[in-house]
Amino acid sequence: MRRPPLVLLAVALLGACTSGSSWRGGATPSGLPTTAAGLSARIVAASAAVTSAHLRVKLNLSGATASGAGAEKLSNSTLQALDISLTLPGAGDVRVVHADGSTYAKLPALLNPSGKPYVAVTPGSSNPTVELLAPYVGAALTAVSPGELGKLVAAAPSVHVVGKETVANVATTHDTVKVDPAKLDSATRAELDLGGLQLPLDLWVAHDGKLVRVLLGLTVAGQQVPVDVTFTGYNAPVTITAPPADQIGD
Repeated sequence: MRRPPLVLLAVALLGACTSGSSWRGGATPSGLPTTAAGLSARIVAASAAVTSAHLRVKLNLSGATASGAGAEKLSNSTLQALDISLTLPGAGDVRVVHADGSTYAKLPALLNPSGKPYVAVTPGSSNPTVELLAPYVGAALTAVSPGELGKLVAAAPSVHVVGKETVANVATTHDTVKVDPAKLDSATRAELDLGGLQLPLDLWVAHDGKLVRVLLGLTVAGQQVPVDVTFTGYNAPVTITAPPADQIGD
């Protein structure tokens, strides 16, 4: 199998940022969920009222780090639109826009001979980079959706509470789970392309149930790809629109 290029994985798999720790180990903090079902319900319920969020982005592949930032719009725990930009070492800048059910990528000129700023990300694209990227879009959108991440937690057999930590100046509880692919519905399992592998998740959850940070231990084409997403600026005004038609090439 041809290894997907760094730009492909960096566009498809998103994440962010670092955290400071104020306490680890010991007893589970009082009043917080200690089961996967309880933690999932808490995150999903908190995300239901979220209309937008800002993201800071970081991922690592084969020692190279891509980082960036963006914003997203949500409704009833479901991602509606996303606009995020990444800087890729040795490749340049990439921007991904998801709006009105479609995804568009603004690639470095070397990877986009269409003559237009954007290309539509579709499985049948004549652009080889986009053709490789398309199958990973679903996983990327799940990775940046607090509600979808919360739902994944329900497929874990148990929760390990690491302790209290401060992330992006927010007091959180750090939990870890391992999502069992056998407990996911077929569509989600295919989207994440887990095979029989468990999906490790680290979650930093604020006291009101909102996700502040999530770390996904994805395996893509046999490679470990840590995807680290930090959510800030919940419910701040966000406007995201698809690129104009005359700026989109094949």
